[in-house]
Amino acid sequence: TFLDLHYIIQVLMDWDEAHLSEFVVKDLIIRPIYEEVDYGEEVIDAKRITLDDVITRPKTKFKYIYDFGDYWAHIIEVEKFLDRDPSINYPVCIGGELNAPPEDIGGVWGYYDLLEILQDENHPDYPEYSEWFENFDENYFDIDEINRKLKKLRK
Repeated sequence: TFLDLHYIIQVLMDWDEAHLSEFVVKDLIIRPIYEEVDYGEEVIDAKRITLDDVITRPKTKFKYIYDFGDYWAHIIEVEKFLDRDPSINYPVCIGGELNAPPEDIGGVWGYYDLLEILQDENHPDYPEYSEWFENFDENYFDIDEINRKLKKLRK
């Protein structure tokens, strides 16, 4: 389901699902709905629709938006359809690089500011940011750690 994909993206980005999100596929708005809310527009519950329901051909692109304030917009492209391999426990991460931006950093521009501040010990915000993000390494990527977290989703 799109809700499953939402959880997978949250793991991949190391986010805490603390904000609203939505998928935009063609003219459909698909959101995780945790309670009955009138969004003022037609919204499909992400747990009630599968990717198979709306993604019918390779090269289809759609959008995942997370945190409407910070506005993290991801363009997802379905490269190709593969047969399910019974020897693989899905979901599984097969590659990647670099660390995901921290949650609540102010979107892409806030993330760029964070990187700039952490590289300049003379920046006036360096003491505060280096304390908040003391272990943040923009180049960090651990596929084994991600797959351990994805494995927990299977349960």
